[in-house]
Amino acid sequence: MSSRRKSIVIAPNLGADAMVDSSNTSLAVVLTALSAAVSALQEERNQAMQPTPQPSVTVESEGPAFIAVPEAAKLLGLSRASAYRYAAAGLLPVKRFGRRVYVIRARLKEVAIPDAGNISEVDAA
Repeated sequence: MSSRRKSIVIAPNLGADAMVDSSNTSLAVVLTALSAAVSALQEERNQAMQPTPQPSVTVESEGPAFIAVPEAAKLLGLSRASAYRYAAAGLLPVKRFGRRVYVIRARLKEVAIPDAGNISEVDAA
């Protein structure tokens, strides 16, 4: 036997029929609120799925043939750590001299303008 009791409060002078109508009205209000919340979430998701415009990156072709990774990171709008991570993953064109890592300036434009089919690779890193 269950120890829980269900209690129903009926407003005076309204009767059981009024309670059912009130219950249906409450349910309709809840369903309307849920529908509005789902619509708002779907709208947020649709906006999040819109591609964000990429900032324009200008890479000067004049200058030294190789630049340091932190300098390349500034040109590309990346953090220093991300630039080193991209270099290690082969996403940045680099040349190693001993333990030092340099980015090849002439090939930096290829990285600055990603291919349309290659966007997921950049996002995953």
